[in-house]
Amino acid sequence: MALVITTAGHKGGIGKSTTSLALAGAVLAQKRTCLLVDLDPQATITQLLLAGVSVSDDLGPRDTAEALEHGLPIDQVMRELDTLPGLHLLPARPDMVLHDQHLHLPLDQAPVDVVICDTAPDTRSAATMAALLSSHGVITPTCAEMVSLCTLPITMASLAKAMAMNAALVHLGFLITRYDQRELAQRECQELLRRTYGRQVLETVTPACAEFGQANSCRQPVQQFKPKGKAAKAVAKVWAEMIDRVSDHHTMRRAG
Repeated sequence: MALVITTAGHKGGIGKSTTSLALAGAVLAQKRTCLLVDLDPQATITQLLLAGVSVSDDLGPRDTAEALEHGLPIDQVMRELDTLPGLHLLPARPDMVLHDQHLHLPLDQAPVDVVICDTAPDTRSAATMAALLSSHGVITPTCAEMVSLCTLPITMASLAKAMAMNAALVHLGFLITRYDQRELAQRECQELLRRTYGRQVLETVTPACAEFGQANSCRQPVQQFKPKGKAAKAVAKVWAEMIDRVSDHHTMRRAG
């Protein structure tokens, strides 16, 4: 059974797609297989990884997550990426719509080690809820900016709703992205976030670093673009911290 992780947050521009792709790279770096599920109608990951494919014209419902809503087996719609061995993609397109607000996708049946779902900046959408109802863990990227922090209560309300329907789902934490230690305002926002949410905030942050953008431009996860770089090292620590939290959660459930 695959481990299913969703990247979710109600605000746009906080690094969900970059984080999802980077985490997939961390999985590949451990010689494990990964499926990226693009559930964002912006189709950012799809357009990054399917170079030369028009998501508007060339992808129909049978080629995207909509196929799962209609009962197609996941191994019939996921596609392996020749440029990144071990990485598979379930693409999105701009007019992709999931209709069932309580849809459970069979993502854990994917023939890979890890599934990572990228979602739209709307935690109340049917697609995002489908990802949450089908996942074992959820990570919430957020910038250390007040406008980003203000949307977190909306995100947490959506996560609480999903957890009430999916007992296996655990919030793995808030991930501070694009962090610049030199900026006083960001340091203050990080302190506020940690005071407010405590251990729910991951210890590791991902830095404001050109390597993320450069990797995206090269259509690669940062782990594969520059394995020994500052960004790749941070992502590896994030992934390790997430896996520790998954293990801790399952240990506590068995003990309880």
